Amino acid sequence: MKTLSTKLLLLACISCFSFLEICAQQDFPNPLPIPYQIKSDNILLEMSEHEHSFNPGDPTHYLNKPVKAFAFNEVGSSEQMTILGPSIVWNYKAQLHNEVTNNIDRVSTTHWHGAHVPAHADGGPHQKIQVGDTWEVDFEVLDKSATMWYHPHAIDITYEQVQMGLSGMIYVEDPFDGVGDDAILTQLHEILPTDYGVNDFPLIFQTKFFALVDSATMTYRIKDELGFSTGYEYMVNGVLNPHLDVPDNMIRLRVLNGDGKFTFKFAIHDENFEPVPFQLIATDAGYTDQSYAMESIYMAPGERTEWLVNLRGQAGKSFYIYNAISQFPNDGSIIGDTVTTSPYVRDTILMRLDVEPNINAPLSPIVSFPINLVNVDAEIPTIYPWTNRRVKTFYQDTLVSNCDSTWVVANTKKPIFTIDHAPMSLHCVNDVVMVDSTEVWEIVNTTDRGHPFHIHDIHFWVIDAWNNVTDEPIIKSQYPNIFKGPKDNVMVFKDWTIQFVTNFADFGTAIAPDSCYMYHCHILPHEDKGMMGQFVVWNGIISDVETSLDPSLSMKLYPNPASDILNLESASEKESQVRIYNTQGQLLGKRTLAPFSGQTYFSVADIPRGLVLVEWITNDGRVVSKVMIQ
Repeated sequence: MKTLSTKLLLLACISCFSFLEICAQQDFPNPLPIPYQIKSDNILLEMSEHEHSFNPGDPTHYLNKPVKAFAFNEVGSSEQMTILGPSIVWNYKAQLHNEVTNNIDRVSTTHWHGAHVPAHADGGPHQKIQVGDTWEVDFEVLDKSATMWYHPHAIDITYEQVQMGLSGMIYVEDPFDGVGDDAILTQLHEILPTDYGVNDFPLIFQTKFFALVDSATMTYRIKDELGFSTGYEYMVNGVLNPHLDVPDNMIRLRVLNGDGKFTFKFAIHDENFEPVPFQLIATDAGYTDQSYAMESIYMAPGERTEWLVNLRGQAGKSFYIYNAISQFPNDGSIIGDTVTTSPYVRDTILMRLDVEPNINAPLSPIVSFPINLVNVDAEIPTIYPWTNRRVKTFYQDTLVSNCDSTWVVANTKKPIFTIDHAPMSLHCVNDVVMVDSTEVWEIVNTTDRGHPFHIHDIHFWVIDAWNNVTDEPIIKSQYPNIFKGPKDNVMVFKDWTIQFVTNFADFGTAIAPDSCYMYHCHILPHEDKGMMGQFVVWNGIISDVETSLDPSLSMKLYPNPASDILNLESASEKESQVRIYNTQGQLLGKRTLAPFSGQTYFSVADIPRGLVLVEWITNDGRVVSKVMIQ
């Protein structure tokens, strides 16, 4: 073990409960495991049970002995993970064939967290994998340059299975074809660290609680029940107190908060407990617009960030990644602070970086910061006056409803967390969005606790945030990890309201529960208890009418936006019908049109204001178009 400085030890003596004392006493006996990679478009995974040692380098520790855990592995691989799973490499526009075989003793799923894939390929609660079965799904990679992950998403038991070990990273590689905006990503690939396990490292941070099973043999198990008020162990890539050898060069850390409940505030310090700034270069779904110097960063469950750390000239030194609990509000509003943990949690070193001489590797071409990355503003969808807006609100409830049913929760002394007072039901479609539409979502937190909001299918851009009690704006410059890059998972702190914009570009389906994507709190016990809803990206086809579209049939509707009268330009030799729907698929009105050629019109004065779908049905077929009524 590399010892800390005399100065550090002296300061540690001054305050027996200080962070410095922890530095001086803590050992790091375990080399950080680096998951092996799968580089294939034919991805064959299996979930299976293993025996895993969480602290193999410390024979005196209670977790030196093997504990039952679950892991993903590539079928037939000579390398075997005993917890977590291999890092899967995706390439933009690759046609993937995926198979996941369930060899554990319970039903499961495999969700590609952050991926833009069709609903049937999402791996959410509807895509169950029964014990002994294999789920097969094909899709095209439509994401670029991102760090994602995969994990179970079965209804009511996601937390249990993630705690048992089922998680792994997805590296979506930078495109190399140099076409259009990909030329920028190709250039970034040439200057950023990309040598996996050498200067580009996956770090999965988690906590687990272990319960004693047999005192005679000192056998433990992972406790996957709820609760967080007693001693959880912190771990990285499945082991406690790891150390990682890194070169004295620029390194890239891909950081995943893969925990089920705890939020972290990561920071890096040197041997003298002096802060070491790192450069934020990516959020959940891709690069930020530029690098941002950070001394600490909040990361809620499910979030990913990427950092650059400049270690040139630091050979022989050690640096420490730690969880800065003392920087939390510590008022019980963030799970993982001293109040919610009653208060066994304090500032904790999570791992040590040992800098070794950079041998036979070129020095990074990056010599100063900030560096420009991508044009994020060009990616953000345009917001028009008629852009559809919807509000999702977090509540603590005892009286709840879903699918026209209302009931009181079983334990009225323990209100459950919900979104819009509606606990999750696989049979309820909570929201319908129109395919190829842009929307602004407003997420309002009225509860006493922060919740990370995750939505499947799409990436979004946070455009505003404020305190919904005081109306004070959130200072965006303090949160580049929220405002400066694409997201799919965002922490909505206590009393916060955030707004994000996104586009539901494709993968439209009929309105049906089994065609749904999810949105939910990524504190997994909250999700399991019902803080989740589901939405359909609707293709505009109404199930009770002829669904085939005649390509020769067209219509022009104007003005758009409209207020009282809508003109329809086309022709029909026979009587035809217009049906008007809202974006939830509800019928708002019908109009019967006499035969016409050229132009006719109908009234929309009685139609509620907002975005509507106008369906024109003739003997020749049908056509659907969007119109804003205002």
